[in-house]
Amino acid sequence: MKRVIIFLSLSMILFQGCQESYIPESYSDEPDYVVEGFVEAGEGSMPAYVLISESIPFLNEISADALSNLYVKNAEVDISDGDQTVRLTELCLSDLPEQFQEEIGAQLGLNTDSLNFDYCLYLDVFDQLQREIGRTYDLRIRVGDDEITANTSIPSLVPIDSIWFTEVPGTPIDSLAQLWLNIQDPIGPNYYRYFTDDGMGRLTTSPFGSITDDVFFDGQDFDFPLSKGAIRGTEADPSTFGFFKVGDSTTVKFCTIDAAHYEFWYTYEFNLNNQGPFASYTRVSHNLEGALGIFGGLAVDVKKLVVEK
Repeated sequence: MKRVIIFLSLSMILFQGCQESYIPESYSDEPDYVVEGFVEAGEGSMPAYVLISESIPFLNEISADALSNLYVKNAEVDISDGDQTVRLTELCLSDLPEQFQEEIGAQLGLNTDSLNFDYCLYLDVFDQLQREIGRTYDLRIRVGDDEITANTSIPSLVPIDSIWFTEVPGTPIDSLAQLWLNIQDPIGPNYYRYFTDDGMGRLTTSPFGSITDDVFFDGQDFDFPLSKGAIRGTEADPSTFGFFKVGDSTTVKFCTIDAAHYEFWYTYEFNLNNQGPFASYTRVSHNLEGALGIFGGLAVDVKKLVVEK
């Protein structure tokens, strides 16, 4: 036993003596463009929009001014629906009246009251694109001499068949309810994403994950629970997290997406939820040429309801 202790002690001394301090490199590479663009179809869908920003080194400090400067301005953003090409209009929240800031912020899942940087996007202001199931869309962005391209399609909608609330799992809590929905999944690969109201009028995703494929219920009548949306980083009460408050009005946005769109969110959310020093890294998938990110089509079904037992 003494020999073991001596051996371990000597090993620790030698190991510490051999350690070198690690100083990460300071990268000077040009930043990548990061794009999020979406075209929706269905009742309750919103006009096409595109966000363009720039990446920053992992070790950089982030401030409100730095975030504001990340959004790319004065770009030319065009989307074609096969019959016409529409130039999107650049809009920054600071340029809009307060009521429109709140409306756009709610659609994008933003808390405009506490947002301390300017948020810019490109929007089909007059909703000129023909946003239809089965259509294919081409995106073309020009930023100076740089060009970014992508294409996507809006798949067939798999609508919500029914939606209801039940008691929360475990000990019942009279003031809270669990949300469930039912879909009739068609045979063949299908991909879904959902959003719910976070209680503040903002449509956002669940921190647990917002997407699923139908590998385990292909072609079946399927029920599954939906968690209440929440903005990542906000404080949450573990006893009520993911549940809905009885008596509140809420909105559910259920989306059918294609395989490339699903793969982007699957790899993105895997990295978000797979944190820690021993976590494995997965490269986030994207479908853009000349940038990182996603240009995706969504067939949407939006339901507004009152939370009740």
